Amino acid sequence: MAFCIKCGKQLGNGQICDCLAREKTKSKSISHNHFIGRIKAWPYNSKRILLVIFALIIINLLFAAIGSAITAPVNTARGYFQAKANSNWSRAYGFLALERNESDFINRDSFISANRDIDITSFELEEMYSTSYVAGYFQRGSSIPRMESINLIRTGSRLLFFNRYEVNPNNLIIPGFQIITPPGTTIHFNGIDLSDHRDTDNEAGYFYMIPRIFSGLHEIRAEHPACEELNEEIQIDQSGMHVWVPTLVLNESVKSELAGMTESIFKNIVASALENRSFSSLNLQLTGNEYYNRDIENQYLRFASALFSGAEQDGYKVVDITGFTNKSTQTEFIDSGTYTNIMHVEFDYVYETQRGQDTTEHRDSKGYEIIFTYVFENNTWLLQNIYLGAEYWW
Repeated sequence: MAFCIKCGKQLGNGQICDCLAREKTKSKSISHNHFIGRIKAWPYNSKRILLVIFALIIINLLFAAIGSAITAPVNTARGYFQAKANSNWSRAYGFLALERNESDFINRDSFISANRDIDITSFELEEMYSTSYVAGYFQRGSSIPRMESINLIRTGSRLLFFNRYEVNPNNLIIPGFQIITPPGTTIHFNGIDLSDHRDTDNEAGYFYMIPRIFSGLHEIRAEHPACEELNEEIQIDQSGMHVWVPTLVLNESVKSELAGMTESIFKNIVASALENRSFSSLNLQLTGNEYYNRDIENQYLRFASALFSGAEQDGYKVVDITGFTNKSTQTEFIDSGTYTNIMHVEFDYVYETQRGQDTTEHRDSKGYEIIFTYVFENNTWLLQNIYLGAEYWW
């Protein structure tokens, strides 16, 4: 027979007295209450510090969660394209990483102008990588889906601890863009005079170089002393690195002036050929190109050989030009800066043949076409090429 050593209660074999269990429970209760009591016994300031620490931990966790959500790269990509979809181009420009790279052609106003014809009706954004996205969208009036790549770059920090992302503008900008115009043309691009941007000049025209422009819609104003002023909108995209100015239309007064020059020069050439005068006596206004000049001289020498009779030789004694008809069809000032004048000339002539002491006169009329090509250089029309049709006179 066993007895509890605490209370003396009789116990069965292996039985534990209830008083020991109560003692253990009482001991635990006393231990827990003792801990809470110790906390309650802390000074008031210590309690406040503990609460502040807990509050700061919670605030930091919330700040990290909210900050990460707000500054996530996808928000930049979505905000940028949503601004475009809303036609809020000023806001869309604010997403671009361009702060230190603005110029006359890369700025907020030029970006708004270049995109003014875009009307996005819907879009979807797909993440390719953590900072690379593709926006698929539709424009009003078109059922053809379009795509734009949106690549982000880190440009600093936001809210002190989080990365700041902006849209990389490289796929929106065309570098080294070239505008080619006929010689003597003054160009205004989006209202900016390009005189200081003229890169090279040659017979093919003037070359203007713009370091960087936005792809999109742009305005060109072209002025030339011989042409009507041109005002036109052009669409420029990444597929093209240069543009020829839309063809300029020649002034009617200029075409009339050149037709008059052709008539005057041809009359002088005929008179000189009949007298077998030298080429230099013509005093023609020629280009600085020796190849063209030699060709014009050879044309004259063949023509003079066909007309000049000399003493006691067969040949033309009289050529009386009765009329010119302008057959020119060119209305545009082409890139080479040339104008081709085609004239049908009518004339009466006296042709003499010598047979020993006998001289026979042949009187008749003839007509054929002559071709004079002029080039505009240094604000002057110069003779570049001629066709006198010497073969029609032999």
